[in-house]
Amino acid sequence: MEGQTTNTKIKEVFEIIQSRQRIALLEQQNAVATAKDKLARQVSHDIRSPLAALSSAIKRIIKTLEEEDRVIIRTQIQRISDIANNLLSKNKDATANEESNKHSSLKAELLTSCIETLLTDKRLEFRSFLNLDIEGDLDNSYGLFANVNSTDLKRILSNLINNAREAFDDNKGKIVVRLEEDDCNAIIIVEDNGKGIPSEILAKLGQEGASFGKSTSAESGSGIGLYSARTTIEKWGGTLKIESTVGLGTKMIITLSKITPPEWFLSEIRLKAGSIAVILDDDAGIHQVWDSKFTEAKTADANIEIIHVSTPEGFRECVKNIKGRGIDDAIVTYFCDYELLGHKENGLDLIEEMGLEKRTVLVTSRYEESPIRIRTDKLKVKLVPKMAAGQVPIIIERELSPHTIYNALYLDDAPYLRMGWEKVAKKNGIKLITISIPDEFYKYEGQLCKETTEIYLDSNLGDGVMKGEEFAVILHDLGYKKISMASGYETSTFAHLPWLAVRDKESPWETEDDW
Repeated sequence: MEGQTTNTKIKEVFEIIQSRQRIALLEQQNAVATAKDKLARQVSHDIRSPLAALSSAIKRIIKTLEEEDRVIIRTQIQRISDIANNLLSKNKDATANEESNKHSSLKAELLTSCIETLLTDKRLEFRSFLNLDIEGDLDNSYGLFANVNSTDLKRILSNLINNAREAFDDNKGKIVVRLEEDDCNAIIIVEDNGKGIPSEILAKLGQEGASFGKSTSAESGSGIGLYSARTTIEKWGGTLKIESTVGLGTKMIITLSKITPPEWFLSEIRLKAGSIAVILDDDAGIHQVWDSKFTEAKTADANIEIIHVSTPEGFRECVKNIKGRGIDDAIVTYFCDYELLGHKENGLDLIEEMGLEKRTVLVTSRYEESPIRIRTDKLKVKLVPKMAAGQVPIIIERELSPHTIYNALYLDDAPYLRMGWEKVAKKNGIKLITISIPDEFYKYEGQLCKETTEIYLDSNLGDGVMKGEEFAVILHDLGYKKISMASGYETSTFAHLPWLAVRDKESPWETEDDW
């Protein structure tokens, strides 16, 4: 028995040693993975920032260059961008990957992000085909969102690009992926200059089992097929249409319903004349991008002061100096990078430390990461994807004369109600502006008087949009005096907001004669 006990103890000790060795190995592997991830992010950061500045500068002069030079410059800039994007995509956290692989889930996706990632993958996949040019035309598509599954959308686009490649002899040709919009839709176009599809075959494409010119090679297509692509897109409420001319090429056109950008996304930058914009970024290239953007918006003509800082210490000193000048906080906007290399603080740390949440925009290439999104949601800080900094619209608000001030504003997501209010207001000589989402309010803020403009808000404004009463609190904090809920709910529903008036959904200027 004693021998058995000794053997058992030896076995237990051996198992403990093995467990500790496995734990040590896992810790070592995790440390290596973390170091690789950190290095990849730093290298990507070091590439993307100067690349954004280079791209912005090139756009201003590229039309003056010879065609051959333009092609070389575009190709090389795109290759550098692909390297940076690929570094980031290979080092996404496991949680993000698991979420993206849930095929059944639909959520608001920034379409430019989906398309850019896919284009990077396809260029790398086909990099051995030197005469195959894959381009993206996304410059005029800032802020386009649709309810899709990003994994499925990328697979569909990958398949369409594969189909387009097969339209070329010797893999020589050009494929362009464009993102456009109309009043209601986001439109993705995959266009090639290949051999085209005969009309009798074109009519059948998209039906189950129908195809044209498919190769029998192992690399042909991604397996999803045009039929599956069409049915998937239709489940999302969209359409897939094919246009083709023999000898000229083919267009695959995906139409998806646009949706309101999520609360975290900044749709446009609004700066008041005579205000201040502070840029915090550790890379000089991004400061050049912002300077170019502000010059384009003619901020100097509006007497807007631009301040550049690159370190946490410089940022703290800048905020201190602005306060020391006795400047109204409301006219200062801060644009902060998240990752400040060489410093323990990040942009969100500084924003929270100095209480700048209401006046700051976070500009980062890491905008898709859940921990960052959760924190910005908590702080109510808006986000701009860093590579889109050169695309975000900038609107300058100038002082307006009294006759340009609106008498009233009505917020409701129902278009027929807005039309009804507009009709009655016009009949009664009321200058009314109607909007469908809270973000649209800021387009007209310079034409609203905090003392006299009457503001009417519906409560339920659609999925993913803040409640009208929540927006009322924001407006109240901004100093607007005449705020009413026009939702049809009982007064007791809003009893916790004693300053908020409550009325029904009918226009306040409506009379029996209007019926």
